[in-house]
Amino acid sequence: MRYLLFLFLPMLLMGGAVESPVLRLITPYQAVISIDAIDVGVSGVVLRRFDAGHSTILSRCVVTSFDEETREATLSLLTFDELIQPSLPQGRWGVQEGDNVVLAYGYERALLLAPGDDAYYALTKRITTLDWVHPDTFAAFLSYQGHPSPQSSDIQEFCTMNAVGLLYIYAQEALFTLDCRSLALLEITPTSFPIGTRMLPFHSRIEKIDANWFGEGSDVIEDYDRYYLELIALNNPKNSKLEPYLKSKMSAKSVAFDQNSSEKAP
Repeated sequence: MRYLLFLFLPMLLMGGAVESPVLRLITPYQAVISIDAIDVGVSGVVLRRFDAGHSTILSRCVVTSFDEETREATLSLLTFDELIQPSLPQGRWGVQEGDNVVLAYGYERALLLAPGDDAYYALTKRITTLDWVHPDTFAAFLSYQGHPSPQSSDIQEFCTMNAVGLLYIYAQEALFTLDCRSLALLEITPTSFPIGTRMLPFHSRIEKIDANWFGEGSDVIEDYDRYYLELIALNNPKNSKLEPYLKSKMSAKSVAFDQNSSEKAP
């Protein structure tokens, strides 16, 4: 039965986008929408529709807070740089009330990091609603970067370049679901799979990732579970779902978790 638990993940995490108009602007960099429920950290875009056949993306956005009483979510508005073309003119429109917010943008494409081949293939075969980006492409990207230990910035840049919305990490008998752009933790699904042939920094068909001589990311991962749990924890210092799970699974010596820290993963 534990193999089937993750099949009941919320539909939002399985590729379903959520749309809502901008209710009001707090500042040019913050907006509010009305929505029944949403997780902090879910990312998306703000669209302006000029007519039935023409629209443009004005901004990226990330949910920074959600008020359960008012059913309002506050969004941080960020530069949309995924389709920049210097040879073409750029619009200078700012976000306005009534513009359309599309959350869970790109969530139909996902990347899975798993410690072994059996776990990777079992998980991807069971979650069939997503377009899986093969970890070989991420391993090749890390080799180009010279980072055998993936950095948070590596994940975010790769996901931006390849239009990947969700990151799944299988570690410590759980499937962790994260927004690939904000690295916010959206769901923890306890489940257990045989690992199979283990490989670091994650299962791929690329046997060796080139390393820089020195600097962040140049070291080789020694402990798969510890590395990725620390990366998740350091990017989610105030997540209410994560701390209880880590405390129940790992001793204080095995993972550095500080609920009040704002430090990012090295």
